[in-house]
Amino acid sequence: MSIYAGTRGHLDEVKREEVADWEKGFLTYVRDQVPELRKRIDESKEIDAEGERQLEAAIAEFKRQRAAKSGGDARQLAGAR
Repeated sequence: MSIYAGTRGHLDEVKREEVADWEKGFLTYVRDQVPELRKRIDESKEIDAEGERQLEAAIAEFKRQRAAKSGGDARQLAGAR
């Protein structure tokens, strides 16, 4: 999921020194908030069209929540485009 986010440009605006924190936060978010997504990918070993839709939605929501928590330059901290 982290590689997907990175290769799809979702980390382009995240400072290099903050990428590990972003990844840790995102994986925790998926584990706690959308466990069905993680289960779907673990079981199928692939990301199908529905899995991609769910993953994109999870990334968007994580970025929104991260921006809301961080304040300040929320776009940069959240990795928003």
